[in-house]
Amino acid sequence: MKKGLAFAVGAASVAVLARWLAPIADLRGAVVLVTGGSRGLGLVLCRELARRGARLAICARDEEELERARKDLEARGAEVLTVACDVRIPAGAERLVTDTLQRFGGLDVVINNAGIIQVGPYQSMSLNDFQKAMAVNFWGAVHVTLAALPHLRQSSVRRIVNITSIGGAIAVPHLLPYSCAKFAMRGFSEGLGTELARDRIRVTTVLPWLMRTGSFLNALFKGKREEELAWFALGSTMPFVSMQAERAARRIVDACERGEAFVTVGFQAKVLRIAHSLAPGLTTRVLGLVNSLLPEPGGAGPEDAVQLLLVSAVVMGLSHTIAKEKIFDPLRRAAGGIRTWRGYLMACPYCASHWLAFVLVPLTGTYLIHVVPRLPVISAVLDWFLSSILVTVVAAFLRVAFYLVDERQQLMRKRIVDESPQDHQPPLVQ
Repeated sequence: MKKGLAFAVGAASVAVLARWLAPIADLRGAVVLVTGGSRGLGLVLCRELARRGARLAICARDEEELERARKDLEARGAEVLTVACDVRIPAGAERLVTDTLQRFGGLDVVINNAGIIQVGPYQSMSLNDFQKAMAVNFWGAVHVTLAALPHLRQSSVRRIVNITSIGGAIAVPHLLPYSCAKFAMRGFSEGLGTELARDRIRVTTVLPWLMRTGSFLNALFKGKREEELAWFALGSTMPFVSMQAERAARRIVDACERGEAFVTVGFQAKVLRIAHSLAPGLTTRVLGLVNSLLPEPGGAGPEDAVQLLLVSAVVMGLSHTIAKEKIFDPLRRAAGGIRTWRGYLMACPYCASHWLAFVLVPLTGTYLIHVVPRLPVISAVLDWFLSSILVTVVAAFLRVAFYLVDERQQLMRKRIVDESPQDHQPPLVQ
């Protein structure tokens, strides 16, 4: 036991030392190709790469999304090439690489990020759903990588980053086609990394946790659609359950610069992956219990998929943004301005109400989606109304509290000044 523990500690120490001693690539001026770079994590990665001075080539199937992404990135000072193509087709991947070479004259980094996600029980999934997931999430990465490899060998940076998912290590309930494709992509990425080591091409396999990127607005839902949307939107917007996409992007780009072989992003993903490694049977049984809490099969069948862009889902995201930017951030700054123990004490209700509101807002939307599933517009209005009442009451309470604390501080200062002894000088003697 002691020998095994000592070996584990030694191996971990060597791994950490190797990570920090690895040469760091300079991405300034490097040509980085990002698939699926028009929205979500792909766009956030492009913004981080632009901040570090990289030249970008991004692709997607939607030309309007690509144009919006191009304007966004160019406003940040990046040089951007957009290519509308379908990476599921080998010819599309080859054209993407060719256009990149023609524009920039070389290729240094490839980030395979393009993907789709289908949400629903396996009974609602057809063979076509599995094929679509594999075509984009797995074969798209294979096509782009094979087309880019001959040109990466001529680069001095030589990086490939494959964005898989925690679903590529642990099968998540109601995401079976997605998990299958991500498992395949992870195997491709790790195997490719071992075989390209002799060519000094660093391959980074990334397993990120669920992120707040608005992914539920672009997911394909099957089965009981409203209920599937409810749990997926709730999980992808709540703090602690999901993580900030910007933080994930910084970690991924750091791993790319260092050439790390394997990265798990998010403490939740780390805990789940370690638990699965130590007790795979127990983890599977726990996930089975989670599956029993998810919507039962029914509703839309295998041949009936839909992309739900419900107004209520949009409102849930807007409620978060407005509550944070217009109410809670100013209150946080006000609390920080009171530099006494009372000020710090009054910051506690702010923190508590902040997280309370961010939990209750999506829960409200979830409840209303269940209660009024056939009337999404009414659901959205009620969601917005109740969310507004919630944050208004919390904000009013905190504003009054901060006002009272500030008034009390001023009264105490005035009392101290009034009660301080005055210097009395004796009268002058004539």
